[in-house]
Amino acid sequence: MRLSIIVLVFNEEPSIREDILSIKKNILDSFKNSELIIVEDYSPDRSYEICKEFESDKIRILRGEKRLGYRPSLTLGINSSKYENIFFTESGTKYDFQEFLKFSKDYEQGLVYSGYRNPRYDSTSRRFLTLSMNWLSRFIFNNKLKDIDSGYKLMSKSLYKEYYCDNWFFEDFGSAEMLIRMDYNSIRIIEKKISYYQRPDESKQFSILKIIKKSSKLLKNLLTLKKILSK
Repeated sequence: MRLSIIVLVFNEEPSIREDILSIKKNILDSFKNSELIIVEDYSPDRSYEICKEFESDKIRILRGEKRLGYRPSLTLGINSSKYENIFFTESGTKYDFQEFLKFSKDYEQGLVYSGYRNPRYDSTSRRFLTLSMNWLSRFIFNNKLKDIDSGYKLMSKSLYKEYYCDNWFFEDFGSAEMLIRMDYNSIRIIEKKISYYQRPDESKQFSILKIIKKSSKLLKNLLTLKKILSK
């Protein structure tokens, strides 16, 4: 498989070195035609300097002229990729990249492989928020997706560009919107179990009020998206 790996980085000084080494050992070295694209989004810590240490023929470091944010950073990585198959993952040592070869087994272009985070070892409030998001998605769109906002996906560049870069509604929850749109248009999505861990430098709990606000915003967006897709 010809593979571009995209990782977004912001304030990951404590963990980004471990992520890069693990991706190189478990993925890059397993695929002859592969590259790692790291989009470093103007971190105030030493993330950029650490990433630059690994720059090579197969590892590229991208940085915009200012802080871009999540969706524009991922779009920059996708548009800069060389290969048609794209594996996107998040930094923060949240994933065990030894699981990638099993995760990607039997992958074919046209399919979407999306990580289903189970087991999860992060905070209770984050798990509750994800549960709420998945339940709302299933209720409103009558889909069977188990983890709509997972940051661990393998699909073709053309699908990413059509459903993420060039066609979107949500300011937040971009991954969730993308999967919902794909499922609505009968793109075959295969969810595969992956382990998910808490960042080593923090155990961020959301307050009850923040969970309510995020869930309310998501509900409003989902209902609007339902109207858009139903036209």
